[in-house]
Amino acid sequence: MDQQAEITSIILSSFAAFWETVLGFLPKVIATFLILVVGILLAKAARIVVSRLLQLFRFDQLVEKTGLESYIIGSDYNIRFSGLISGTIYWLIILMMITSIAELLGLQVISDLFEKVVLYLPNIILAMVILIIGTIFSRIVNRYVFNNLKELSMDFALKVALVAEVVVQVFVWFLALEQLQVNTILLLVLFSCLMGAAALAAALAFGLAGKDLAAEILVRSRRGIESGIEEGRK
Repeated sequence: MDQQAEITSIILSSFAAFWETVLGFLPKVIATFLILVVGILLAKAARIVVSRLLQLFRFDQLVEKTGLESYIIGSDYNIRFSGLISGTIYWLIILMMITSIAELLGLQVISDLFEKVVLYLPNIILAMVILIIGTIFSRIVNRYVFNNLKELSMDFALKVALVAEVVVQVFVWFLALEQLQVNTILLLVLFSCLMGAAALAAALAFGLAGKDLAAEILVRSRRGIESGIEEGRK
């Protein structure tokens, strides 16, 4: 009889411990469910709002004019830059939600991993913004250099304008890679050496071309002066 009572007591104690564990864990389950629902709804709402705002400011048309979209994404994919940005915002909120759930459930390893990912995503967004603004600026530099050299009747105006645009683009990419925490020191040194060699070659070429241009300007000026003197004598 005592043995049966002892067995019954053990069973009841086990059930009590089980239900105590379940009841202790239940608030975490409810909180996890609420965070999951709110997080998904918030992520979807943020994606829609960001997408609508980018459409309102004609962001895709602006990026399309720079040629950056087809250069990075490619023409074979039906993906817009606004979709990339709104999608990044969506997954940023989802990852923040997963991090909160992992912390709530005591899964510290998973929480730390997703926290690092969440902290890195803003760098990706900022790098994309740098690329867009930098590409637009490089196009402006291209047109400015081309128009000024064209006014001087230089045949190599287009080539110099393209070189200026490429130089700006390279520095923009360096800034974007640095924002992504990529070590660009070796690449920067190599690029500086290449730029030095290119600048020397350009200086020599410009000097030779400038000599011919200066001679042509002097000839034109001389002819103009002579014609003016002849008209004055008449």
